[in-house]
Amino acid sequence: SLRTNSDWLFTYQEYEHLDIPNTTNSLEGLFSELKRQLHNHHGLSEQRKLRFIKDFLGSKSLK
Repeated sequence: SLRTNSDWLFTYQEYEHLDIPNTTNSLEGLFSELKRQLHNHHGLSEQRKLRFIKDFLGSKSLK
């Protein structure tokens, strides 16, 4: 909730040198793409699914 986390709400402003984004849009886009890719490969076993996720995230570069 806002009350609980208000101390951390504007943390990105205190550490401008780290280039922390002020929104989660890039993460939401990344996870949306991951979900789409997993849906396209719905027959994977759990072990292969975990490897797919690891490879997918490893191939992405967060800025």
